[in-house]
Amino acid sequence: MSALRDERMFEQPDCFNIFRSDLVPSHVAFGGGAHKCVAEALGRAELEEGLNVLAERLPDMMLKTRPTFIGHVFVRRATECWVTW
Repeated sequence: MSALRDERMFEQPDCFNIFRSDLVPSHVAFGGGAHKCVAEALGRAELEEGLNVLAERLPDMMLKTRPTFIGHVFVRRATECWVTW
């Protein structure tokens, strides 16, 4: 659950920021080595396309509340994330 939230590695680890300058090219969300996700490329492409369309259609969208996540180390999901536009 602490992936990308280690305060020793990341500045403000609990703050959502897609423009972080302290991220490394290799992302831990898809695993690595023998345990690397086989659908990583598809997942990244779907996320990129979805976020691009969302930003294009709702350019003034802003987070109203911080996302709440549940799950475990392998599977997590947001239970709520309120936005305004």
